[in-house]
Amino acid sequence: MLLLDEDRMESPSLSFECLDDISIENEEETDLYQLKLHVATAQLTDRSADFWKTIRVWSEGIADGTYIPERTIFTLITTASRSADTFINKFGSNDKKDFKAILTSMETISLETDNSTNEKGYNAFKSLSEDQKTKLIKNIRIADANLSIEETMSALRKRLEFSAPSKFLDQFIEGVVGWWFIEAVKILASKTNYSLSRESVLNQINTLRDQIREDALPDDFFCEENVSDSELKESLSEIYVKQLGLVGATDREKRAAISDYQKAYGQRSKWLRDGRVTQADYDKFDAELHYDWKSRFELMQDITENKSEDERIQAGHEFYRDFYVNPKHTMPSFKNKGSNISKGSYQMLSDKKVVGWHPDYKEKLNEDETVE
Repeated sequence: MLLLDEDRMESPSLSFECLDDISIENEEETDLYQLKLHVATAQLTDRSADFWKTIRVWSEGIADGTYIPERTIFTLITTASRSADTFINKFGSNDKKDFKAILTSMETISLETDNSTNEKGYNAFKSLSEDQKTKLIKNIRIADANLSIEETMSALRKRLEFSAPSKFLDQFIEGVVGWWFIEAVKILASKTNYSLSRESVLNQINTLRDQIREDALPDDFFCEENVSDSELKESLSEIYVKQLGLVGATDREKRAAISDYQKAYGQRSKWLRDGRVTQADYDKFDAELHYDWKSRFELMQDITENKSEDERIQAGHEFYRDFYVNPKHTMPSFKNKGSNISKGSYQMLSDKKVVGWHPDYKEKLNEDETVE
């Protein structure tokens, strides 16, 4: 919400735990945010630990040259409420008298010696020059009684409520927040100064908005699945993986098939739960897949009819690669979603023994039913 609502600077980018709890900056300006959460009701006073711990961070940053105070806005965001008749209420004023009053109050308080909790904050502030103190005070902002996480989600919902059809708004916001959390982890885990630009956030919102349209299906399982050795071992008992074993498929091919199966199964299930497609849609699509496979498979059966078992295994493997791994034809597509759903759906059909790759896969799997 801070990044989306930033209107002071052009092309801002956001980072966490870098310059401050949150920093939003471009090449010319920086906004720093210290965040303080109180679950219970709290008051922000002239001697509050939250305030002076924040002053310590900012003062030390100015002293060592990390922050340039005249080019930086320093904001304390807290769920606490400012007490009446405190100098804290004067921050953000353009009145020189208020600046002087704040400076005088802070210098006086920082001389106190009976508050060990605030001692480091007092000392850090006292270490600044008069000019540095004045520049800091002029650019401090206090955002008190700030939104809770629940209220922030409500505010985000209100901001995005016209970006998607009302019946898909929850799913749309879920997609935005889910993407944001992934990016936030990248920022926190990065060993470099990784940041997220407002442009990238707006682009992602636009992408999700396009996907969420009533005539479009969102890609919720587009990330590549890395199938571990243990997952591969556990999957060897699955029929669709056994089918690959019948034609001597490599472990790499099996891993790719498992990934395709998992993504298609997850995506198809989610579309069905969300009411975006019906089971009749899937039945029709699966019938198309089966029809496309059947004529090509029967041709391979004819060619290998009098061949040895090794030759039939080799032919089945070549058929799988030509038909599935690197298809020499265009697979049927489900609502223009490309080959990902098609490939995974073939593995789902293979798991049901509706399609196969070895010329005698039904017999090999001890299946006596006729494939319909």
